[in-house]
This record gives sequence, C-alpha cells and structure tokens, in this order.
Amino acid sequence: MAFNNGVGNTIEAYTAGLPPVKSLSAASATNAASAVLDGVVMRTNSTLVVVTGTGVSAGDVEIEGSLDGTHWFVIGSPLAVSAASTVYHQTGTVPARYFRAVVSTAITGGTVDAWIGVTD
Repeated sequence: MAFNNGVGNTIEAYTAGLPPVKSLSAASATNAASAVLDGVVMRTNSTLVVVTGTGVSAGDVEIEGSLDGTHWFVIGSPLAVSAASTVYHQTGTVPARYFRAVVSTAITGGTVDAWIGVTD
C-alpha cells in the first residue's frame, strides 16, 4: 500500500509491529486470565496500556514476556495504578516472542483493562 505526501511523492507504508492485543478485560485478581500477543519472532519493544475502571484506588499491572509461551518473566517494574477512570502506560525493552499483561498486585475498588503492543 502506498500513500502520497503533501507534495505528491509516493511513500510506501512500512511497519515492524503488530496490532495490539487486549490482554486483560475487567480484571482485578492476580490470577485473572490474560490474552497473549504472539510477536511471531523476537520483539524488543513492548508497550502496556492500562485503563482503570470506576472505583479503582490501588493495584499493579505488569508486562510479562516469554520465549516459548509457557515460561514467563517480568519485563520492567510493575505499573502502579491508583486512580479511577485513568489511562496509564509503560514501555519495556526486553526481547521476547510472547507478551501478556498480568495483575501482579490485586486491583482495589474496581477492575482494569490492559492492552499490549510490540515492535522490533
């Protein structure tokens, strides 16, 4: 697919990323099920976006990565959420193939949704 810039030059679109995945939906417990983003190959840059629901006052969400989709490791520090109806974000730079969001400290007073995105 090509695009034209403001002066009529044709530009080819290029991306080294994948569409983001909603990893957590209305989650609050540390054992909440999370969807996994398969980066297809090793990816270095990950982004976590967390949206808190009404009533949220505390809790942590973190990015986890895996090379095989079975054995998981933490990427970066936990992202603390402390206010209701707020958007939080965090980036990671640890290579992995698979990525997911997990509730690492139970969410108090409500639930969170979380998305994971990756690029090379």
